[in-house]
Amino acid sequence: MVWQSEMTLLNNRFFLGDFLKWFSLTLLICLAFFVPLFGIPGGADGVWAALLIVGIGACLLVVSTLLFAAIMGNRVPMEFQIGEGGVAMRSVSKRVKGINRLTMILGLLSGKPGAVGAGAIGASQENSSIPWDELRKVHCYPDQRVIFLKGGILSRIRLYCSAENYEAVEKKVREMALQQGAVQIRTS
Repeated sequence: MVWQSEMTLLNNRFFLGDFLKWFSLTLLICLAFFVPLFGIPGGADGVWAALLIVGIGACLLVVSTLLFAAIMGNRVPMEFQIGEGGVAMRSVSKRVKGINRLTMILGLLSGKPGAVGAGAIGASQENSSIPWDELRKVHCYPDQRVIFLKGGILSRIRLYCSAENYEAVEKKVREMALQQGAVQIRTS
């Protein structure tokens, strides 16, 4: 079973939820690092400097996310495949691939390892798969036609279905997940 679908960005509750979760976690880690680093030697002025640094970083993260959404037209085309070996997802967007490659090249040319790493992480997430024997959790959202699959620690896929194929996809995922036995299945 193979199909393509577009994942929306700024009006997608799943994307926004993930963004807020990772944004908050990043903000807390930065605060936990910078506030003591600047606050201990600098007192109140050091704490304000740390808050300013973290605030600027937070603003840049929000602006870069909005810029990415604008460049992508608020949509990322994806291809999904369900087979006997498991579930696979891949980005079919030439823009996403181009952005990831360009980020790595510009990072190399400017000597910025962080940019190279960001591009490499993006490129590595263009394709993702979960074998059936690693599947641990399935959460179905029929109203949004989305099925969330969780495998190992960082192994997650959201299947974005069409109105025409959602029921068939959910049936196949449930069937294969139940064969594995230790899979938690929920519907919202």
